[in-house]
This record gives sequence, C-alpha cells and structure tokens, in this order.
Amino acid sequence: MDNQQQSKWFNACARGNLDIVEHFVENGQNIDVTNSDGDTGLIVASLEGKSNVVRFLLSKGARTDRTSANGFSPLLCAASAGHLDVCRELVANGADANEDTDRKTPWLGACVLGYLDIVEFFVENGQNIEVMNSDGISALIAASCEGRANVLRFLLSKGARTDRTDANGLPPLYFAARRGHLDVCKELVAKGADANQKSENTSPWLEVCKQGYLDIVELFVENGQDINATGYKGFTALTIASLAGKSNVVRFLLSKGARVDWTIDEGEAI
Repeated sequence: MDNQQQSKWFNACARGNLDIVEHFVENGQNIDVTNSDGDTGLIVASLEGKSNVVRFLLSKGARTDRTSANGFSPLLCAASAGHLDVCRELVANGADANEDTDRKTPWLGACVLGYLDIVEFFVENGQNIEVMNSDGISALIAASCEGRANVLRFLLSKGARTDRTDANGLPPLYFAARRGHLDVCKELVAKGADANQKSENTSPWLEVCKQGYLDIVELFVENGQDINATGYKGFTALTIASLAGKSNVVRFLLSKGARVDWTIDEGEAI
C-alpha cells in the first residue's frame, strides 16, 4: 500500500466512512496494517468512537491486543475518550480492561477521566476494582488523585478499600488531600479513611497542612483529627504549615490550641 492509499484507509476508519472501509477490505486491505505511529485501523476508529467501523473490523478479525507505538490499545483509546459503545464492542471481542502498557490500562483510564458509565460497564463485566497497575495505582487512588468524585462514590459503594496504598505506601486520601479535592476527601473520610495513615515520611493530614488547603484541614479536624499528632521526625501540622509558609493553616491550628513549644527530633523549635 502506498502512502496515499494508506492515508485514505486511516482517514476512512477515523471518520467512520464504513462504505469506504468495506471497499478497501473487499479489495484485499490488510486490516492490521499500521501507520507511522503504530496505529491500526481499529485503534483509530476506537479513539474516534466510530462504533460502526469498529464492529466491521472486529467481524473481519481485527486484533484487539495490538498497541500503538505509545502503548495505546483500542480499548485504552476508547475508554480514555469516553466511547462506551466502542468499549462494549471491544470487550465482547475479548479486549482486556487491565492490559497494562507503560502503566496505562483501560480500566484506570476510565477512572482517571471520570467516565462513570464505562467504569460501571467494566465492573458489570467482572472487573476487579482492587487491581493495580505496575506502579501500584488502584482505581480508587486514580479517582482520588484526579478528583473524580462520581467514580469514587461508585467504587466505594462496591467495597473499594480506602487503606490500600500505592508502591510508595500512599493511600487514596493522601492524593485527594494533596490535590485539594474536598468532595473526594469527604467521601473517603465518611468511609473510614484515616487522615493519619502514614507512609515513610508523610500522611494525608500533614500533606494537606503543607499544601495549605484550609477547607480540608477543617474537615479533618471536624472529624476528630488530633492537631498535635506527630509524623516523620516528630513533625506536627503546625511545624509543617509553618515551614511551608501556610499562614491560613497556621492561624487555624493556633485557634484550635496547637502547641507552639513542640520540637522536631533534631530538637529545633517551630
């Protein structure tokens, strides 16, 4: 196939011109041919949400496990673009929502981008909600990090664990607090997430004080947070907020009786 013909093939797949796609195939088109980016016709059609072309290509044996040069499979493209109908077609033909290419999976893609209908579809088809990618990222962590409260609520309703951590020992609440996602923090705390759950040198409580998200600091305190709790090297919330220059948090903590005479392990006062 010359470059001009190849361009016409991929354009037809991307635009959903099924009659042209069928014409190519009737005339011997290799449906798994790739372009310079490693895309196949199925990948292109999946990305653009052209379910008519996707169905046809699948009926002709197009492979669902082929990936582009960047590691994008047809299902990853469809899930990341919010194309539920295409996801249905691909899963029905054996596509794997947990196929991990360079730390990206269709399952996590849908969770990260907040496509709840696709998340629900995957779960209806047997998706393990606790599965992690190669970095130890779970769906709940991904949704928490990106502030996808709709996905997070659904995952929690299905029993997702709030205490599961990534490869660095960081739980979902840490990521929500770090990014300032108040609604997500409320959902997680309501399900028992611990603001003092520690990794090697931090916790959701200390991190939010460092970042200066006063609304989340107040939420944690309203839910019983000990403002003088210590973390890495004896740091308290007041220590962290003072070092980070978060005067709004410092004022609030002082109004709640935070101790100013606390020292870190090296013996230095705040």
